[in-house]
Amino acid sequence: MGALAAVGVVLVLLIVWACVSVHDYLDPAMPDVHGISTSAEVATADRAATTRLDDALAQVRTAVPWMTDAGRSADDLCSTNDNVAFIGERRRWAPVSCMRTSAWFGAFDGSLPEELTRINRALSRAGWTPQATPMDELFRIDQTRMATASPSSGRPRPAYAYGSYRKGINSCTSR
Repeated sequence: MGALAAVGVVLVLLIVWACVSVHDYLDPAMPDVHGISTSAEVATADRAATTRLDDALAQVRTAVPWMTDAGRSADDLCSTNDNVAFIGERRRWAPVSCMRTSAWFGAFDGSLPEELTRINRALSRAGWTPQATPMDELFRIDQTRMATASPSSGRPRPAYAYGSYRKGINSCTSR
């Protein structure tokens, strides 16, 4: 009777081990994003990215010297994602990657459409290229769309502009 109980316990342990092994194979643990994001390697990459972005900001400020510094922001994000193409396929985690997004806010006194064209020209002369549509064109498109849209609340909508420019590589990915 004792031998039968021992065989039963061994059998149950083997079944549990097999279930855990299959589960771990099909659904592996997510990488430690927090641990990686606080590692020495990422801290070193962060310092290098900060230096590159500060240099890039200095180049932008040189290209548009008439603009007043109105603020700056930085957003750091480290993440991973799981890649599952088909139902039942084994989950695979992508490597953890970290990215910094930096924004500089500038102010000026003048006509927004004219200043945006002036900024776009100055950035282009300095070697910066829009990542998509230049911000002066985006502003014109937005204003045209708003002029043809039906009014929503009767309140005037403040004019603003946005755009994204690139010169060389301005992002940092660490794995």
